[in-house]
Amino acid sequence: MPPCVADLFPYSPRSLAGPKELEQGRLGPVGVRAPGYNSHKGSLSMPLYENVFIARQDISGAQVETLADTFTQLITEHGGEVKKRENWGLRNLAYRMSKNRKGHYVLFNIDAPAPAIAELERTMRINEDVLRYLTIRVDELEEGPSPIMLNRGSREDRPRRGDRDRYDDRGDRGDRGDRVPYERAPVEAPVEAAATVEV
Repeated sequence: MPPCVADLFPYSPRSLAGPKELEQGRLGPVGVRAPGYNSHKGSLSMPLYENVFIARQDISGAQVETLADTFTQLITEHGGEVKKRENWGLRNLAYRMSKNRKGHYVLFNIDAPAPAIAELERTMRINEDVLRYLTIRVDELEEGPSPIMLNRGSREDRPRRGDRDRYDDRGDRGDRGDRVPYERAPVEAPVEAAATVEV
């Protein structure tokens, strides 16, 4: 019978480590490497993520809200929490994706463990209403409205092209006086290209 590996190597990292090092290592408890371990700050916290997904243009706003509710419920079932949710509305895409020129954009700020995010991305990948998604891990979540929402508000304050009558800022152009009637210049007869031959 071959010898056991433990008999060949009597020293192991655990046998060399003292009791304090075994309980709390340099990177947290021994063996724990998943997100949510005791950080160097000493607090137990889950990682923070920002997620944006784009839904197809031909579904309604109510269906987008239902889809976002489904994703929020999935995060909470896996031990996470959606801190903020913003619906950016129907926006133009930079290029066509799956025959769509527009898409419904939704932003999530998420406080959840990594397996919850993996399940969220798997579900988004399967769902045919989701065109694209992007999840980014962040150090801290932004408070207040996102820059897209702030920009959206400033766009709505501007007058539209059709509202120029109400918001005419071109100043008074004054009376232009009587206009001279437009007269067409007489059209000259085209010169014939036939050359006359002299004999």
